[in-house]
Amino acid sequence: AIRVLSECEAVSKTRPASARAALLRMRSIAFEQTKDYTKAIADSEEALRLQPPRTAWDVIGLAALYRDAGQPDRALVLLRKMLDDNLGTTGKGTTPGMPSYYHLGLTLLALEKWAEAAEAFTEGLTYQPDYAWAYFYRAVAYNGMRDTDRTRADLVHGKKLVDALNGDSRRKALESLRQDPFVTLMTKYSE
Repeated sequence: AIRVLSECEAVSKTRPASARAALLRMRSIAFEQTKDYTKAIADSEEALRLQPPRTAWDVIGLAALYRDAGQPDRALVLLRKMLDDNLGTTGKGTTPGMPSYYHLGLTLLALEKWAEAAEAFTEGLTYQPDYAWAYFYRAVAYNGMRDTDRTRADLVHGKKLVDALNGDSRRKALESLRQDPFVTLMTKYSE
């Protein structure tokens, strides 16, 4: 896919900016799948230069690449600017929603800013109170703060939400919970 997209990109210089940006976003995804974050970030940044972000999702994608590349500080700058600019999940002036605060929380966890991460997940939960992963990651933040009671409460609540899932969704969630940091927390705080 990368080779084909690169060939298309090489001949797309005269195409409209929106078409070039779409092509670069696709190639960025392909680079991300191969864990070549340097190239994924470069394509994503160029796509946003050609076509500035219209929704929070455009910024969240680049911030996630920075976080995965081990540059959470750069992700944090992007996410905070997105929130300051009032860029929501469906456009300027719309609500940021769970995804914005969830990714902010993940970024703050990577920076070990436990209290700020907990606040971000808490804010996200006001938009989507049934999102189990916000509870699990907030539990990570509370654990970092050494808040045993709130860590345990979030693990229990998140587990109840996972148990309410059906079929493949439940199976995948339980599989993820058998990995760190969740398995360590579940063991540490088991009742």
